[in-house]
Formats: sequence, C-alpha cells, structure tokens
Amino acid sequence: MSASCAASSVFLCFVLVLGIPAAPALAQEAEVTLDESLVYYGDPLNFKNPATLDIELVFNEIAEYRQIIDEDINTQDARYWILIDRANAKFQDRLEVVAAEEGYDLICGAIEYNDAREIPDITELVNENLD
Repeated sequence: MSASCAASSVFLCFVLVLGIPAAPALAQEAEVTLDESLVYYGDPLNFKNPATLDIELVFNEIAEYRQIIDEDINTQDARYWILIDRANAKFQDRLEVVAAEEGYDLICGAIEYNDAREIPDITELVNENLD
C-alpha cells in the first residue's frame, strides 16, 4: 500500500469513527414570509434574530397618539402632524432600546418561517416605559 493510500485509509477511519462527515452537508435555510411594509426596525434582507409586535397596541400606549384619537384630530390640523411625529419618535426610540437590550435585529408586524419556529412577540416589552 502506498503512503498516500495509507493516509487516505487512516483519514477515512477517523471520519467514520468520529462521525464527522467526509464532505460538509449543505444546510438548507428556512424560507421566510415577511411583509416589508410591516418592518419597524432592522433590515428585512439581513437579519438573524427577529421579533414581532402589535403596532396598534403599542401606539395606543403613546400619549400623543391617544390625544389624536381622543380629540379626533384629523390630518388637516397642524396639531395632528406635530403629535404623530412625536408619537413616531417615541416608538422608534423605544424599538432601538429594546432591540439593543434584547438582541433583536428585526422587529416587524408579522414574520413566518416554513420550519414553524416561534418568533417572540415583544409588544408588552416595548410598551414598558414607553411614555
């Protein structure tokens, strides 16, 4: 037996005994269903740790948004734009804090994987300390 043949045999035995595959297996990535219009934080084309939230429940906790609803302020009123801008700023600021603290790189309204993995709903977490 030649030296190279002997080395190949030893390698093959090593692989078979340890259970290490001789060739790397190609991992199949899960398919993602995501509506990009419901992405509130992060890059929908490049993420690893997503979370979801119910935007209606979050905005109902923001004082400026509640004022718009309670006083029936419409888009023709300058106050609407001032209040909605403040509400959006609070929302975005809170998302950035939660994402940094919890390690989420995508926060959206809905996301599904074809492998049925659970995606955390962080609505309550976002609502904490919102105002």
